[in-house]
Amino acid sequence: MGTHLQDPKLRGGGSGNDDSKQVNTSVKSSFLKTHPSKSANHDVFLSFLGEDTGRNFVDHLHSALEEEEILTYMHRESNLSDQLHSETMKTIEESRISIIVFSKNYARSSKCMDELAYIMKCMDVRKHRVVPVFYHVDTPNVRNQRGDFEQVFSKHESINPSKVELRRKALRDASNLSGWDIQSHADG
Repeated sequence: MGTHLQDPKLRGGGSGNDDSKQVNTSVKSSFLKTHPSKSANHDVFLSFLGEDTGRNFVDHLHSALEEEEILTYMHRESNLSDQLHSETMKTIEESRISIIVFSKNYARSSKCMDELAYIMKCMDVRKHRVVPVFYHVDTPNVRNQRGDFEQVFSKHESINPSKVELRRKALRDASNLSGWDIQSHADG
């Protein structure tokens, strides 16, 4: 069984025969070149939609980060209580880096879109580092809200235009950042 973490695209090059230790070292050295924050309880916050990515790519990514002693926060709750929502936003704020895993249904999740908007706000205000991962989605579809991403916004445009515009901007801004593009692989 192959793992997406062994994909050379994630390491920025190299042969496909390298083991995941090299991926982990690469992740640690490239992500954590920020000034340490005394208030950071987590190094990395993972934003993802579990139904699209949770039991495969995100689990492997989380394990690789933790193996390198990179304290990583992830939760699987799709419907957050007000208290958990508040705690999640505080965790984003206190983390040094956010990895946003864009997937086919990511924008359909209000939780994910709230996280994304807050992550991008933290990037602007607190110099929070953000790394997008495009998991089986085309980057231009995310950036320009085409395909599945367009359908989500067209449904909500008339209900809350200001929130929709904030979410659209967050998607555009995040998808313009340097990140990883993970497409389908024969090994799963």
